[in-house]
Amino acid sequence: MINKKNIIMAVSVIAVAIAIVFVYNMINTQNNIPPVKPALDIHNAPSQLQDTGKDKDKDKDGKKLVGEALRKKINEDLIEDMKYLQSPNPHDYNKGFTGRALAALQSAYDDNFAAGKKKIWVIKNLETKVTDMQFGVPEGVCTFFDASYYIDVETRKPLTKPINVKRVWYVGMRQDKGSDQWKIMVIMGAASTHKK
Repeated sequence: MINKKNIIMAVSVIAVAIAIVFVYNMINTQNNIPPVKPALDIHNAPSQLQDTGKDKDKDKDGKKLVGEALRKKINEDLIEDMKYLQSPNPHDYNKGFTGRALAALQSAYDDNFAAGKKKIWVIKNLETKVTDMQFGVPEGVCTFFDASYYIDVETRKPLTKPINVKRVWYVGMRQDKGSDQWKIMVIMGAASTHKK
């Protein structure tokens, strides 16, 4: 007569044997799936703004800027992008901004306009620096004194005094298709409470 203890023991032995065979087969399976490569560490990627020691103005095709010449061009565009922010015409935003940055500026403008006010951007003491470029995305820093204020949409009279704060924006940039202008596509920033 078979007792319960023997049945449990036999089932346990069979389960362990099946598990061992399963694990062994998994280890030795040839399923033609290539091994997963480690993800690129974007923080350790080489900068695309490093000089190669070759022609510092153009690449091998003689068309694209590289190294410090590319950094200089991107920085000039960054300064120009910030000037578009101060345009009285909000349709000029798309000349210097794209992607999430442009969407955020347009959304803020629309919200303000619906509330009967308009932000007048006043940027003083602008300093820009292109810090790096990895995977085709330039990274920059804009430091400036923000003296922006709001006006009434109908009367054009000031509603507020100038904000008067120092801002530091960390930006990512890109070129839209068919454009040679590097535009700000994302802004991560902060305002300090230090007033001038």
